[in-house]
Amino acid sequence: MNYLSKCLEAEYSSQGILIQTVTPGQVNTSLAKQLYDPSMAVPANEFVQHALKAVGTESMTNAHPKHKLINNIFTILDQLLPERLFMNIKLRAMTRMAQQKKAEREKQD
Repeated sequence: MNYLSKCLEAEYSSQGILIQTVTPGQVNTSLAKQLYDPSMAVPANEFVQHALKAVGTESMTNAHPKHKLINNIFTILDQLLPERLFMNIKLRAMTRMAQQKKAEREKQD
């Protein structure tokens, strides 16, 4: 999506059109409530407020400050650690989180 946005921006920039890519982190919605870590996710209405403030200001945004911080941390780690190691760490963390969520849902049932 980011590549497509950059291509569109290059094509339409001479007409004063800014193409914006929004790359959010975790957003609490009724659909995704059980999937996300509450400490990482932001409420949907809060995310939308920040996203609307970013319209027309930059070509790529995470919109919410919490998502920007998390993205910056991952960007730094990605540059410091070998790619394979970094991907393995992220995969293990996501798997662990999914297993915890599954166990919580099973407890509730």
